[in-house]
Amino acid sequence: MGSARVSVSGAASRRAFRRAPRRRRPPLLTLPQRLAAFLLLVVPAVVLGVRFFNDTEDRLNAVLRQAAPLAEAELTRALGREVRIGALTPDLSVRTLLRDFFRRASLGVIPVTATDVAVAAGATFGSSPTLASARRAVAFVSIPKLIAGRTNEAVERVLLEEPYLLLVRDRTGRLNLQDLIKPRKGPPGKPFVTRVDVEQGTLRFVDFASKVRGGQTNDLDRIDAAADVGARSIRFTASARGKPGTATARRLGGPVSAEGTVGRGTPGQGEFAPGAGTARYLANVRARDADAAYWLSYFVGEQPTLGQRAARADARVTLLAPRASARAARSPSVGCSPTK
Repeated sequence: MGSARVSVSGAASRRAFRRAPRRRRPPLLTLPQRLAAFLLLVVPAVVLGVRFFNDTEDRLNAVLRQAAPLAEAELTRALGREVRIGALTPDLSVRTLLRDFFRRASLGVIPVTATDVAVAAGATFGSSPTLASARRAVAFVSIPKLIAGRTNEAVERVLLEEPYLLLVRDRTGRLNLQDLIKPRKGPPGKPFVTRVDVEQGTLRFVDFASKVRGGQTNDLDRIDAAADVGARSIRFTASARGKPGTATARRLGGPVSAEGTVGRGTPGQGEFAPGAGTARYLANVRARDADAAYWLSYFVGEQPTLGQRAARADARVTLLAPRASARAARSPSVGCSPTK
């Protein structure tokens, strides 16, 4: 009996303990105290961070303002023709910094913007037309790669907005852009690699080596393109239309697109040299509503036996140029096939 009473009283005490209301602990800080702590701890940190960002941007702006004339002078000396740069600025904002902070691939990458960039076709702008220009050019520079000495990879991407290019091919097939590339003295270094994006570009192509008699000029605008500049080759895609008001607009009634590769370097020279069987370039071009007679004559030559003087068609053209050799032909191979 005594042990039964102990058991019942123990169960009753446990039930009474469960029914007993729990006492709430008073909050460590009241709502006004929490607001005061937030104002004292968080707000000063944010203010200091914004001020540090503004000071950093001001310093970068000052450095780049001083660097713009130096960049003009250095590029003019290196290219052998006048170069103009309107301004250099770091394209920074709180939004871009916060966005890039959570992206591992873009962490430590600073965009540097150059506006109103222009390169003369000759020694000066006074004696020659414009070879190339861009309303805005942005280079995305990786600070960690610069610190690590990987300068050939430091510019991860280049964005060109509304660029213009004057491309000229002489009777021997040499392009005017080849004059900008000077032979390097000493052993070849690591090739420059990056990605280039073009938005709303314009191209004037003056060709003295086409199959049509006399120099031919064609103008393209609304050019959107992307190129991956690799160690051994450049892969590209592009789309454009004939510029309104020019002869090209009549020769190309619809859009034109292209994709392909361009080889870099000389086979057998350097660690990153291409193979001996690599083509100099390979391009697949598609055009809609093209003047078939003109473009067939342009690439292949006059074909009087075809008797097509006013035919228009959608077409696909493949351009292939093998590596130059002592016995190889200088002109590229051309394959044409109408699509309708």
